[in-house]
Amino acid sequence: MIVLAFDQAPLHTGFAWGEDTAGTKPTWGIRHFASFGENEDRLYLAYRKWLAGLFDEVNPGFVFWEQMIARNDNTATFHAQFAVWAAIMSTCADRGIPQLEIVIAQWRKRALGNPKRPAWAPEDEDDWLKKAAIKACADLDWFIDNHNIAEAALQWDFGCACTSTKYMEATEARVARVEIARQQKDRAFKEKVVRK
Repeated sequence: MIVLAFDQAPLHTGFAWGEDTAGTKPTWGIRHFASFGENEDRLYLAYRKWLAGLFDEVNPGFVFWEQMIARNDNTATFHAQFAVWAAIMSTCADRGIPQLEIVIAQWRKRALGNPKRPAWAPEDEDDWLKKAAIKACADLDWFIDNHNIAEAALQWDFGCACTSTKYMEATEARVARVEIARQQKDRAFKEKVVRK
């Protein structure tokens, strides 16, 4: 089955798709949208138009999209995010394609070994997590230089593990290695801090 995943946003949406078969390398890309300001209906229509073409090309059997979060009380930003979210959900519904919102912590735990920035990371949380997503893709031989695309590819990987038991089983060892490596780094950092 073709799995399609989005790291969606009103201005820049990363996306990745491919068969949910172990060993598959996803196809990925990014779509840049014009700023529609507070005109969410135009954003919604532009997004749906783009999705129609993408869905015709990809023919997904399942769509995953990243959990929408509101980080501040900026109503205009929230409305724009909601327009994008509604465009994805309604396009899937119109075509009878199952879809699921991915909780951010779930795909990050699978891809990074832990959903949060570790204490040993020097940058602020968002920057570290974006760089970590790009590195996690490189570790899979998916050379992606944009965090929106990298996060979509890792969400695709998470989605494949949800839709295919064979994919999940074939990638369990890799996921365990990532988690163990993260735990070792965390432990080494804690020991270093204790020694000081």
